Amino acid sequence: KVLVVLQFSLSIALIAATWMVGEQLSFMTQRDLGFKADQLIRINSPEMSNFDSSFIDRMNLFKTELSSIPGIESAATSNQVPGDQMGRVFQIRLLGDGQSAKTYTSNFLNADFDYAKTYGLKPLAGRFFRREDHNSDFGKLSNIVVTEATVKMLNIEQHEAAIGRQLNFYNRDWNIVG
Repeated sequence: KVLVVLQFSLSIALIAATWMVGEQLSFMTQRDLGFKADQLIRINSPEMSNFDSSFIDRMNLFKTELSSIPGIESAATSNQVPGDQMGRVFQIRLLGDGQSAKTYTSNFLNADFDYAKTYGLKPLAGRFFRREDHNSDFGKLSNIVVTEATVKMLNIEQHEAAIGRQLNFYNRDWNIVG
């Protein structure tokens, strides 16, 4: 009797697990990602590329060459693509309103000014990066775009209220532009 009950219980567990895996696969394949993944191609830079003062110029030249090919509507550069494991930023502080003592941790993605256009993203408030926000000198960068999840994490009530606010991380102040 014990073996029959054990076999019956294992059968139910396996059927339930199979059903759950099927539901997860269905969710992953039918979920709206916010961009058309089947219309994108990812090209990694060579592993041995040095990140120096000419790296961004070389990437922009490559983007220009890609954009000249018929059928390619847009090209962008980023350190990751959606779905990849992203880096993390620690000790983020929201400046103003006496909240600067509380710190947060968030994922981050480095992207250029064509990233939103290439992925077909629309801002909930503010704007995405512009060409003038882009600079090969990290020390000259000052604008960031945050996600809806980041706005919620920072306890900012409205998306529009985040625009113009400042965050501090990497010992620098960053302006939220979108």
